[in-house]
Amino acid sequence: MTSRNRGCSVVLLCAAASLLSTCTGADPVEHQIGALDDPARRAQAIDTLVGYVRRAPKPARAQLQQRVVYALTEAYRDDHHRSQIVSALALLSDPRATEVFLAAVEDAHRRGPYYDAAVRAARALGELRAQQALPSLIQVVRQAPGRRGSRTTTALELAAIDALGRLDDRRAVPALLELLRAHDLPSPLQLKRAAVAALSLLRAKPALDPLVDLATDDPLARALLPSIRLALCRLGPAAARRLGAVAAEGNHPG
Repeated sequence: MTSRNRGCSVVLLCAAASLLSTCTGADPVEHQIGALDDPARRAQAIDTLVGYVRRAPKPARAQLQQRVVYALTEAYRDDHHRSQIVSALALLSDPRATEVFLAAVEDAHRRGPYYDAAVRAARALGELRAQQALPSLIQVVRQAPGRRGSRTTTALELAAIDALGRLDDRRAVPALLELLRAHDLPSPLQLKRAAVAALSLLRAKPALDPLVDLATDDPLARALLPSIRLALCRLGPAAARRLGAVAAEGNHPG
């Protein structure tokens, strides 16, 4: 089923549920929550519950969202729909789902649906600016060196780096700087570009010299230079004074 068709199905189900509720007094939300226990109906129930919340009138939305978040959190134990549940909770952008997102990141090593859920969870933690996620996200970033060839995707590391930038907590700076200095990274250009972007958001003064070194000494300097320039500009006047030298060195990368 395409995403467009699925969206149409959710709209129709919501309309039908509203009519059923009006005519019979039944609780359509409870009906869909019950469907979460049925593997054959679980995927549709997840979409429908999120649709209920997003279309609910504002006065009723908070209470409805609380019910749905709690139900989806309980359903997270299901392996086969784990990524879909995390995505649904992320769409609701509810801090009460933070523990689920943290658990999903911790389970990334189990691969398959666990890894997909971890990637979406890391993004959600950044979007929620969940400070309690800082240690888990830093651990993901610090495990990146040495994984060259160990797998074909670095989606989790990229999501964790982006989240660290959004958390606006400078305790993330040392891990990001370690990543910039690493030489045994999978997809080094992607990871280093993401780390530069995160440091740019954090505006951390300790990043000044490492960014200059990266622009002049790293084999990827030419490709990274636009991102480095932006990061240095955001670091303030001291960094701006060195921008010309960085640009000059960037014309002669190793």
